[in-house]
Amino acid sequence: MRVSVADRIIHRCHRVGRAAGRSVHVRRPGASETLERHLRELEGRNVEDGAARALTFGLASPLATRYRSSVKTGISKDMRDNWAVGYTSRYTVGVWVGNFSGESMHDVSGVSGAAPIWRDVMDFLHDESAPAPVAPPADAVRRHVTYANAVEPERNEWFVAGTEASRITPLAAPAERARLATPVNGAIYAVDPDIPRQRQGIAVTARGALTGARFVFEDGRRARADAPYLWLPAPGARQVTLVDRNRRELDRVRIEVRGVRGTQRVTVASTAAAP
Repeated sequence: MRVSVADRIIHRCHRVGRAAGRSVHVRRPGASETLERHLRELEGRNVEDGAARALTFGLASPLATRYRSSVKTGISKDMRDNWAVGYTSRYTVGVWVGNFSGESMHDVSGVSGAAPIWRDVMDFLHDESAPAPVAPPADAVRRHVTYANAVEPERNEWFVAGTEASRITPLAAPAERARLATPVNGAIYAVDPDIPRQRQGIAVTARGALTGARFVFEDGRRARADAPYLWLPAPGARQVTLVDRNRRELDRVRIEVRGVRGTQRVTVASTAAAP
């Protein structure tokens, strides 16, 4: 049951170019096969690290084998497919879980659907003997790494020779541009006839807005942007604008509100007090 597909599932060395105004992926001219091999092997060690994935999957997930193995899960849009693909020094196993009809699944992810099957197959294949440890690439260097301000715990990491570092200092995050966080531009809302209209408000919120910033609505109403505002827009195409204290536009979103059929013309008022 040996499957030789590892090269197809590990990221290869590419660069992104520009052609005809579109992003295209181009094989790097003259890329070193040795470098690519090292990158594949280092990536394999990355997805072998149980401690690195413990925050997301825990220490007792189906990905945590009793032997050294590298594994990655995946899931497609609308939950139609999920995978678990991994390997040891002896075997490579890929598992797909999904409906042959293409129907979406519910509450099934790569770690809960495909991973348990992958783990069972791997355990069966290694029932009599554990896989031999994989030797690191000749030019791979392991270094003990610490992080400035202890943003992450110190640990040992692998580097391609010449790129190693013992101290990692995160770059300061750039100041966030003031923008509308909700509603999302292009969102479509529908009025529910079974819920009182006054309880179907849309929360308008902003990120990075400074003192004096305001929400501006189509009817001229204004509201402070330093706190969520409950908006009850009438059915139709609507928009809200975020402006600074000098009334300069910072962001704008447009949404659509669909009313109950036959009652498209609805007059509503916000329950939130205007400033």
